[in-house]
Amino acid sequence: FSQKPTFSLQHTFVDDMALNGHKVKLSYFNLKGLAETSRYLLSIGNVEYEDFRFPFALVDGGVVRKEFDEAKAAGTFKFGQVPILEVDGVPIAQSKAIERFIARETGLWGATSVEAALIDGFSEEVHDLRVAYGKAHYTPGDEAKAAAKAAFYANDLPKYFAALEKPAGDDGFFFGGKLSLADVQLFSTLEWFDDQAKVQAALASHPKLAKIVAGVAAHPGVVAQQKNRPVTPF
Repeated sequence: FSQKPTFSLQHTFVDDMALNGHKVKLSYFNLKGLAETSRYLLSIGNVEYEDFRFPFALVDGGVVRKEFDEAKAAGTFKFGQVPILEVDGVPIAQSKAIERFIARETGLWGATSVEAALIDGFSEEVHDLRVAYGKAHYTPGDEAKAAAKAAFYANDLPKYFAALEKPAGDDGFFFGGKLSLADVQLFSTLEWFDDQAKVQAALASHPKLAKIVAGVAAHPGVVAQQKNRPVTPF
């Protein structure tokens, strides 16, 4: 892992829309987690990059990530966390910032600032859905967690699906008649949910969202990422 890259304001990547002309490295754990959406975006954009994965293991109920802990202690990471995207040595931190950057550079962020803002609105609603699921998923205690998940699938999932369904396009995309960051984020978020039967049941009554998810799933870049990625616990 490169050590303490130097930030430079001289980089203007968005001007040339050619990430393949730069050295790109995405660092995260050997998990899907907070990096899988970015991996999908890079694959969709046919961007050549280094997919650096820190070893990660669950042992006796605890997390083992020795190499990451050593790199963090050495001050390697901006904000002390991953994922980190490096472009020509410039570190970009925070998963949502990374996703937006990749989307801009690969044509998934709209043609104008207004279009970008509209896509970002969908993106933030999808993020709220992810946060709601995460709250249930990480509820402590088996019985409390089961109850929280049941409430999520019964109440929260239909609520967010209804909110997203109404303004979504009829053509298999949230906005603009073409693939955008928000479409990929919805697919990646739903992939994380542990009860796919309930997800599919909810999608059945929200045909616009179902069409978006099916379209992303069939994209060659998504198919390639799923085929080539290692098997991980989550």
